[in-house]
Amino acid sequence: MIENIYSDGKAERVTVIAAEIVRSNVDLIITAGTPGSLAVKAATTTIPIVFFFGGFNLKTARAIGVTIPQNVLLRADEVIQ
Repeated sequence: MIENIYSDGKAERVTVIAAEIVRSNVDLIITAGTPGSLAVKAATTTIPIVFFFGGFNLKTARAIGVTIPQNVLLRADEVIQ
């Protein structure tokens, strides 16, 4: 089953939602955007997380512990520092 959960643009809900998702004992979390990615990464170290970004945001990647290989960066349409 796949369930879509949104914060409806309310940043204060992101941490609460991340905690609820982790408590529900899911098999995998897929998240997009900086606030959700950071909240989910902080909420669990045991559930696999797939981070989806439209472009390469290096600051966010570093914050969540993702290293983007140089050869991938060279092919990107946009790299956000």
